[in-house]
Amino acid sequence: MRVKLLSVILMCVVLVFSAISVYAEENKSIFLTDSATDFSYRLVCKDGYMEIYKDDLFIANTYVKDFDACSICGGIVTFYKADSLNKSLLIYTWEIYEDSISSYAINTDAYLSENCFASDEDGNVYYVLNDNNKTLAGFEKDINLNAQIKQLLYIQDEGLLAVTADSTYIFRNSEAEKILDYPLSVPVRYIGNGTVKDISENFFSFSEPEITLSETLGTKPELESDIYFAQSGTTVSKIKKAFASFEITKIAKADGKIIDSGKVGTGTTLTFESGEEVTVIILGELTGEGNINSRDLKAILNHLSEKEILNGYVLLAADADCDQKITTKDALLIANMY
Repeated sequence: MRVKLLSVILMCVVLVFSAISVYAEENKSIFLTDSATDFSYRLVCKDGYMEIYKDDLFIANTYVKDFDACSICGGIVTFYKADSLNKSLLIYTWEIYEDSISSYAINTDAYLSENCFASDEDGNVYYVLNDNNKTLAGFEKDINLNAQIKQLLYIQDEGLLAVTADSTYIFRNSEAEKILDYPLSVPVRYIGNGTVKDISENFFSFSEPEITLSETLGTKPELESDIYFAQSGTTVSKIKKAFASFEITKIAKADGKIIDSGKVGTGTTLTFESGEEVTVIILGELTGEGNINSRDLKAILNHLSEKEILNGYVLLAADADCDQKITTKDALLIANMY
């Protein structure tokens, strides 16, 4: 009787601890810093959903299937699920600011480690093959490092950081460059400002990429007309009050549409009876809508990644900190404006 009672008690204890373990796994938090924007996020697995927070502010949530690892770059969260039995890798992506979801599978034998998957802002994924964990896949051709790969980490323009058992590499366009003759202590985290930190609190910094207002990447407008800096949400009524001493004959949006009410945005031109023109600039407002929102953030991120280059007065509006450079700092300011 005593043996049976002890068995029942032991079983209950096991079930309780199992439930606690499942609950802890189900409600785990993951902290990630986006190397394309330097935004820091907290991802929380809860009741079959992934909730995402930025600066403790809830942004969105989505249903997420079981996954082994995840990464973030350019506002796109990528989840990885490796199936060693069928030698396949399921890729599940979620664009958090657009709330778009997609998934696909790759026939490959991926090494199952949460530290050995990475992604970039173009949606490319990188992983380690399950062949003694020495081969880096995801480029035009697989690359064997002749040493066990311990972690992959994408760090934007500097490329892909690969920590092996004996050294540390950077990959740019499939070309490997040894940057340290010793390995960093895994796990390594990107913490922003071009800096990575390992578990031993060792720091390794890269130069912060800066994209300046130049003819090679976006061009300034010819400043023949005057500029009027307005606040987000400024209306036609407010504009007319600001220029009450002058006769405004036409107000036209950046696309040429003439308006007599509603909000004005970056690129809106004010034409006066004298024939003079003033162009409205709203720092951080890049779409001409008049309000700053996620579309403006997407526009500057596309500019920084050279997907869609900004020009003219929109380029001036993208310089949110007015330092004559378009950098991730401007993206951070725009993200905090809405």
